[in-house]
Amino acid sequence: MTKKKIVSISDLRAQKENKDNRKFKRVLFGNILGAFALIEQKGLLKVELVDISERGLRFKMPDYYGQFKKDENFAFRLYFSQEDYIPLEVKVVHKVVSDQEGPTEVQYGCSIQATDEVFQCLQHLVSFIQQYVAVSKQDHGDRQLHLR
Repeated sequence: MTKKKIVSISDLRAQKENKDNRKFKRVLFGNILGAFALIEQKGLLKVELVDISERGLRFKMPDYYGQFKKDENFAFRLYFSQEDYIPLEVKVVHKVVSDQEGPTEVQYGCSIQATDEVFQCLQHLVSFIQQYVAVSKQDHGDRQLHLR
């Protein structure tokens, strides 16, 4: 007798929503919000922001930038334009070195040490990101431009 697999539609829907949420966050992080880590003797280098909350963030960077140690503190900046940024102090909580082919990447999970003022700003930013992900739509080429 063959066992039949039961597929949960709500689980499939949740998986699709999670996939869409990650895609929207990547667009937001990649195109609107610039993330930079201050790396000793190398300066300010662009990193890929993966996730952010009021208390922590996750980012990836190439191994050839160097590596931070667990419990190491360093400056981190979130840029909204070429000149304007939110200054953060972060502490490495964990790191994972990729074992994929090609250039090695390191992913870091960091806690954020922030003043009350910066913490409030981060709360608003995270709230905006959550609301953006919930209501944003994708343009699939269906817009029309009308010039008069």
